[in-house]
Amino acid sequence: MNKINTYIRPESAKAAAAALADCKGKAVLLAGGIQIVKTMPPGVTAVVDLRDARLSYIKKEAACLKIGAGTTFSEMVASPVIKKWAGGMMHKAALRVSSNMIRNMATVGGSIVRPYPFNHFPAVLYALDAKAVIVLKGKTSKVAIAEIFEKELGSELGRTAVLSEIQIPAGTEKWNGVFDRVAKTESSWENIMICAAAAEIKGGVCKNIRLALGSALPKPVRLLKAEKSLSGKKITDILASQAGDIGAGEAGSFNSVSAPSEYKRQIAPAVIKRCVLAVS
Repeated sequence: MNKINTYIRPESAKAAAAALADCKGKAVLLAGGIQIVKTMPPGVTAVVDLRDARLSYIKKEAACLKIGAGTTFSEMVASPVIKKWAGGMMHKAALRVSSNMIRNMATVGGSIVRPYPFNHFPAVLYALDAKAVIVLKGKTSKVAIAEIFEKELGSELGRTAVLSEIQIPAGTEKWNGVFDRVAKTESSWENIMICAAAAEIKGGVCKNIRLALGSALPKPVRLLKAEKSLSGKKITDILASQAGDIGAGEAGSFNSVSAPSEYKRQIAPAVIKRCVLAVS
């Protein structure tokens, strides 16, 4: 068991990053506090509390939609901008987080920094081609959400780096979007599979599409081959079915968390197809 002997409440993301550096790897960030006890690494002796860091906001700007990492899911559900953006897919993803109590506490940044496979937003942000603003050693940088998972950058977040903001490209605002979730019950936290899709449809033709799977895999993945099979075409039932098969194949090995991996492999084509048809 960790013995916490230092508690810090910085007033900005940069101050939080500086506090992490001062603690030399022995501190963790506290935001919503939903998963910190379960995921706290051994040897931690300090907690950096982000409640005063002013990271809770939703701002629509010309280039992008900015969402502070400390924004709770309840705040996202209540936001008029989130309700309309890309068909309301972020609103639906936030609303379907397991319970009102969790929505009031859990943050969008926490769902990235504490990357449980069941989290809704990794796949949603993949589909929206989001970027993350990260503060590390006094410097601020912007990286694609994919880099957090694919390059293991996530292991640094909350220990040496601070995720301060999520940015959604302005061009996706009017896209069609869908969030689909397979679970044993509507209130179940342990999702079996998540599929998120966002598409630009013009004249019935799919100009751009982004597909992502979550929960069923060790980490979220974007289905690039399935996207390519749909781009520039009018989506039909047959084409959506083919994309489902392609996407399930490129997803790789499914985990056995919450349901057998073979079951996930069997339902993946249908889940992907359903999302493709819904977003078209």
